Amino acid sequence: MLGRRWEASARTSGRLPRLDEIDIGGIEGTDRIFIAAVDQSSDPVQFSYLHIGETLLGMFGHSGQGAPLWKSREQVLGLLEVCYRQAVATGRPCHDWARVKLDEGRTFEFERLLLPFSDDGERVSHIVGMAVLQHEPAD
Repeated sequence: MLGRRWEASARTSGRLPRLDEIDIGGIEGTDRIFIAAVDQSSDPVQFSYLHIGETLLGMFGHSGQGAPLWKSREQVLGLLEVCYRQAVATGRPCHDWARVKLDEGRTFEFERLLLPFSDDGERVSHIVGMAVLQHEPAD
């Protein structure tokens, strides 16, 4: 549903949707939504979490707010950063799936959709994602 709302907004306006144009709170599965701010003034582009849904928080054990998206065991949503960078570079959604074994031996499988949003309709300022994660205990 989140992806369809993004697509309808982009198609209707002919530009990237603004974050406030879509009622994210009214979408089923908000507990699996995360929002990242995009800092394009850095090289490479930097991302940091502004919001992480309750279900995802329970899997990480910390708020994640303000945390950078780098590959580490604490920041699974930031894994495979290529998808984030692709959404910023193209202004198009990115959908991916991965199975990741973390340092402590736990394995995560996740599927996520990343959607670019813009404060000005052109330059990506935020990434909104929805993820479904499953994890297995350590070996």
